Amino acid sequence: MHAYGKAVARATNWREFYAREFDLRDSDVERAGRLWPELQSADQTPQEPFYGVRETLDQLSDVPHGILSQNDSLVINASLDASGLSRHFEIVLGYAELGLEDQKPAPGGLLRCIDALGVGESATVYFIGDHVTDAMCASNARAALNEAGSALEVFSVGAFFSDFIGDETWDVTPDRIARSPAEIVDIVRNGRSR
Repeated sequence: MHAYGKAVARATNWREFYAREFDLRDSDVERAGRLWPELQSADQTPQEPFYGVRETLDQLSDVPHGILSQNDSLVINASLDASGLSRHFEIVLGYAELGLEDQKPAPGGLLRCIDALGVGESATVYFIGDHVTDAMCASNARAALNEAGSALEVFSVGAFFSDFIGDETWDVTPDRIARSPAEIVDIVRNGRSR
């Protein structure tokens, strides 16, 4: 499992992972992507969130939440429903809702998610992720907002909750690091970093 985690961490996204690690052509990568929802939906293995995620979401229930993922939104929504967490998320954008040009690390998907959440021009957005692509996406969104003259602030939070995810040697490092879900509350409420 450790080798798999390292291989995933080397890739910017799932398309690059499949192409590089399995030597798949673009057409095969796209076909594999279309198989995900059906195969993931067929897997009935319970997927419990990390310890503390429920409590963290409850404590931040006054803050709008969205999900931007390279996974399929149908599978994400099913998992959220099964775990009783769907009430916390106003929008879920998966790879199928976005064009290839708006996939992470491009900022388009994140900007669309922020827009759907209706946060104000002077708000602060925390983009929490477990892969370098997430930190890159937040950085790219920040640059796009700055270029557009927006006062909206975007910060990335590295969710370094286990040995499998999070790596402080990323090419683009997150603005803040959370080593447990509970630390996210402190970051969002108090802006504390690392």
